[in-house]
Amino acid sequence: MARDMEFPEYDAISDLLSMLLGKKVVCKKGRELSAMGRDIGAQGVYVFDDGEIAALALTDMSFSGSTGAALSMLNASVAEQAVRSGELNEMLQENIQEVLNIAASWFNAPYRPHVKFREQSVAPAPLPDDAEGVLFDYDRRLDIKVEIAGYPAGSISLLEAA
Repeated sequence: MARDMEFPEYDAISDLLSMLLGKKVVCKKGRELSAMGRDIGAQGVYVFDDGEIAALALTDMSFSGSTGAALSMLNASVAEQAVRSGELNEMLQENIQEVLNIAASWFNAPYRPHVKFREQSVAPAPLPDDAEGVLFDYDRRLDIKVEIAGYPAGSISLLEAA
């Protein structure tokens, strides 16, 4: 049974990313990502304090590369290279992990169950076994197109575990 956790809206997502990256970020309705998609970048697993799966974040290579590059104030060409190669270098992996970690705040609010970031998997690595079920059984889903000023637009899908 789902817990009464916070679930973000576009403004909360763009505000946090703008503050974190120091760039203008616009979020709007985006395409639905699948963990089996060919352009998946990083995937984040979020849990309640008792370890039960709370939510997943699926990102495409553009979101992962762009946020990873912007966090370190690198040129957009670094993100574009990640998209072309279909791989995130070690620094981009570390940076997107940090973004996903901070993004746990999207799922937290006073008087609601606490949610924290547990781990990241980077494609082609699969999600952990205990998290895969959320892909097929979720309560809420938000598919977001994220435009970071000066970087390629990307997508992120957030799924609340049922």
